[in-house]
Amino acid sequence: MNAYLQPWIATAFCRDPRQLLVQTGEGARDARTLFAAAGQLAAGLAAEGLHAGDLLAVRAPAGLAFVTAFHAASWLGLRLLPVHARLSENEVRAQREAVKPSRFLDGEAAIRECAARGAGRPTPALHRWGWQETAQVLFTSGTAGLPKAACLSMGSLVWSVLAQAARLGAVPGDRWLACLPLFHVGGLSILARSALLGASVCVHEGFDAERVSRALDEDAVSLLSLVPTTLKRLLRVRRRRKAPPALRAVLVGGAAAPPELLAEARRSGIPALPTYGLTETASQLATATAADPLEVGSVGRPLPGSRVRIVDAQGKKVEAGQEGEIQVAGPTLFSGYLDNPEATARSLQDGWLHTGDVGAQDVWGRLRVFERRADLVVTGGENVHPGEVEAVLLAHPGVAEAAVGGAPDAELGAQVVAWVVLRGDVRLEALVQHCREHLAAYKLPRELYSVTALPRNVSGKVLRRQLSQGPPGPGLEAGPAWLRKAPQKGPGSP
Repeated sequence: MNAYLQPWIATAFCRDPRQLLVQTGEGARDARTLFAAAGQLAAGLAAEGLHAGDLLAVRAPAGLAFVTAFHAASWLGLRLLPVHARLSENEVRAQREAVKPSRFLDGEAAIRECAARGAGRPTPALHRWGWQETAQVLFTSGTAGLPKAACLSMGSLVWSVLAQAARLGAVPGDRWLACLPLFHVGGLSILARSALLGASVCVHEGFDAERVSRALDEDAVSLLSLVPTTLKRLLRVRRRRKAPPALRAVLVGGAAAPPELLAEARRSGIPALPTYGLTETASQLATATAADPLEVGSVGRPLPGSRVRIVDAQGKKVEAGQEGEIQVAGPTLFSGYLDNPEATARSLQDGWLHTGDVGAQDVWGRLRVFERRADLVVTGGENVHPGEVEAVLLAHPGVAEAAVGGAPDAELGAQVVAWVVLRGDVRLEALVQHCREHLAAYKLPRELYSVTALPRNVSGKVLRRQLSQGPPGPGLEAGPAWLRKAPQKGPGSP
């Protein structure tokens, strides 16, 4: 394909410079104002020697500075790597060592300082994006906790936006409330949708149920993305309130949403639509409509252009309705993991992404997802890979063996639980402090148990599900009781 694509902000500016593009706590910005801000930051980055193809890492809270960096990277043709704003310094260091960015803008102050260096300098030329050029590099869960960075091309991102619009519609004047983290593909994709489709984005730094509820009633919000946990919290504060006047769709992803929760939302005037997607598919892969049945795991049909097949353990396609691994093909697929050909070869085979997720597809093409990647713990909408937490525990000299899994949690959907085989007289409290020094708060185990041995199968693999089936039994010593108290802001908080 020889056609070129414009940077996101150029598309919005050419459509209507006066269009409201983003609303943050710092005020509103139309396309003209944001175009100028992005151009100045692009000039600052160019003055530092960055050019098309370089990798720009950005860590900042959801706000105007991050949005400006998003558009400046696209302006220059840089590959954007959003860094999780809640990672510990050790985790950030590990990510930087894994991908070696050309520049790391760490915090809003760093972004503003770089923009200040661009003041008065010539504005760089807008990059002409090829469809296959990598535009975003996003970390996703890795085998045994090792970081994997998925490369998404500009073409895959544009196709994702257009496919989503084909499913949900694109209404002039749409207003999308972004309360998901902008360093996740689900939140980041909202910025691309607004620029390409002409919608405005109302950016919230984190989720606050009362604030979101007020925005639905007062700010003409028409589209919203949530996870089941935040949907549940929103419904609590909206009891006996009228249906939001402009709201036409609420995407609910990140984890399986119970049909009862979706039904309650719809009765309350919240048009909740379950959706399923991955970083490797540039966000949405399948999204249900209001006409689709509310069944356990049902996420509707794949978006236009995407193909799904369900295969058995031998890779053979199964009959409609039968369970198997979900595999995906289509134009929104990532091109591979950055500098990780082995992981790429395992996940991408003959144009099909092997998701590792278990699901089924009916004769009408509707997809049901029965479990996320087998060992992944989704807590409060955040993904926690057990292998990563296990690696931190095993790094402590007092831990001989470790296993991490998930346990059901009424508020968060799941909570992180760890089991350790200790050596010597190390205390569990010491492990808690060790974890706090090396892990983000949402990855910390809510429950920590000392065990005499870990259950394993004949091949030696730890049986995490067996450990997760209930409270401590014979051979298990409960961790400190205070570990199991959920603080207002702490482990697992979204």
